[in-house]
Amino acid sequence: MSLAKELGALYRRDLTRLTQQIEAYPNDGMVWHTHPAITNSAGNLVLHLEGNLREYIGRQLGKIPYSRKRELEFSSKGISREELVRRVTELKVSVPSVIEGLSPEQFEMEYPEIVLQRATSTREFVIHLHGHLNWHMGEIDYLRRILTDGKAVNAAGWNLFRSNLQLWVFPLWFSLCNSVSSVVKGFCLQREKVKSFNHRGHGVSQRKKHRGCVIIETDFESLVAD
Repeated sequence: MSLAKELGALYRRDLTRLTQQIEAYPNDGMVWHTHPAITNSAGNLVLHLEGNLREYIGRQLGKIPYSRKRELEFSSKGISREELVRRVTELKVSVPSVIEGLSPEQFEMEYPEIVLQRATSTREFVIHLHGHLNWHMGEIDYLRRILTDGKAVNAAGWNLFRSNLQLWVFPLWFSLCNSVSSVVKGFCLQREKVKSFNHRGHGVSQRKKHRGCVIIETDFESLVAD
């Protein structure tokens, strides 16, 4: 997968997670509450992320018309959760589309504006913006937990990870455990036959050793069952 596709997928996933965070707030009013240790509300952080991505990716890289008013991102209040989700959903369509349309050469070009006090490549700045998105999304998440005594959301992307585990990691692990169990059992049975043949006077002792090997086999089978 190309860098453009990988970054597009990450933005799409994390903007989905941002909508999940907004929807996890119990009501519209709570979205605009703050805490002494966190001065920006979730609603204002969402507006800030919207302005940031519409300006730096949508307009600068995608040539999508937009006039940013950064001060309003931190002063506006009272917008409903439904409207915030609608805006982020629009970003989830436009931002990955712009990123996935960039060529390798465009990624290596200098970003059109100096934002980080020095010139950067487009690749570096797009990666920086993804980190910026997650930084503020973490603030939104912990502010919600503080204000509502809530828990973590079932973040988008984890279900796919779990599905992949079920499809190939677990079967591989079960197969490995069964293979080891079979090898141990075979080794112990073979050892029992050799010892019985050479030392017929020690049958009881050898049976005990054989039972010990069966216990090992049973442990592996219990592990597979879990």
